[in-house]
Amino acid sequence: MCGRYALPIEPKDLPAEFGKQNLPVDKEADSELSTSHRYNIGPMQYAPVYYLYRSKYSNGEAVENPSEQHILRYMKWSMIPHWVKSKEELKKNIPTFNARYERIGKNRLWQTAVNQRCVIPIKGYFEWTQKPQNGAKIKQPYYIKRKDDKLMFLAGLYSRSIIDGKEVFSYTIITYDAPKCLQWLHERMPLVLDPEKDEFWEWLGNGEKKKWDDVKGLLKIYSEKEGTLEWYKVDREVGNTRNEDKKFVRKLKEGNIWKIVTNKPGPKSERSEVKVEEEVESVKPEDKYEQGDGIKVDPEKVKAEIKPTVKVKVEKRQATLDESPRKRQRQRK
Repeated sequence: MCGRYALPIEPKDLPAEFGKQNLPVDKEADSELSTSHRYNIGPMQYAPVYYLYRSKYSNGEAVENPSEQHILRYMKWSMIPHWVKSKEELKKNIPTFNARYERIGKNRLWQTAVNQRCVIPIKGYFEWTQKPQNGAKIKQPYYIKRKDDKLMFLAGLYSRSIIDGKEVFSYTIITYDAPKCLQWLHERMPLVLDPEKDEFWEWLGNGEKKKWDDVKGLLKIYSEKEGTLEWYKVDREVGNTRNEDKKFVRKLKEGNIWKIVTNKPGPKSERSEVKVEEEVESVKPEDKYEQGDGIKVDPEKVKAEIKPTVKVKVEKRQATLDESPRKRQRQRK
């Protein structure tokens, strides 16, 4: 699964970043739609997608050698079926942000997009482990990235839809079984393509119509022998899609267990120091399930199942004046 990633690069600087890996960008499109998030990009937000486009026509006439354009377009993350024509119809469908490799040849949505292949540039993605602790599930995020800090490219599919007369591009990220070295973190992983290998360009295509069986062999599970990736724990605040901070991609310092929280400002004598022993990540209902292959889930039912609990230990730094023995003694007199 891949439900969150980071790309801390401004749209105006991204083509130059592509150039560092010898990737041409002939055209940029819809960059004004880009999400303001750079360190915590989630489904339904707009982010850049890289693909090849070959026009078979020039000035309205067919040409023998179609021109090729390398396009960097900002699309909505969660693929919308091309046959959906209105927002009302869209409500009846669940857009998908991940496409399971095993289902692409069987699912109608994915089958129709096999010839709209793309790659999604990222700096790294997040995955969570869950461990039961004192009756609660503690989620710890990890950040997976390239060791050389270059852009990673995830295999994807995109779709072009006309919603209420407006053109909308959307995309999905393809996932497959995780390699042995990462199965402890999650059983699935997005499929990564290396721009230095032929498979990268073959995946983007040469304009020929292909079936899934013709191209699926280009996508391979990451091998630990490649040694190109690294991973480490990061701050748990990344779990909330509304949060945005540079620290989300920085390695979490081990042993930093306690968090000091100060109550709302009040009389100095009434302030308390709160030590948080256990934190349970604040999770929105829609973050509790993977919207895969159009499976409908009742958000209200999921919401009812989420019962975050936080245990705190409060240590009074100073007794309030009302509790002062001297004041009680004066009041008796």
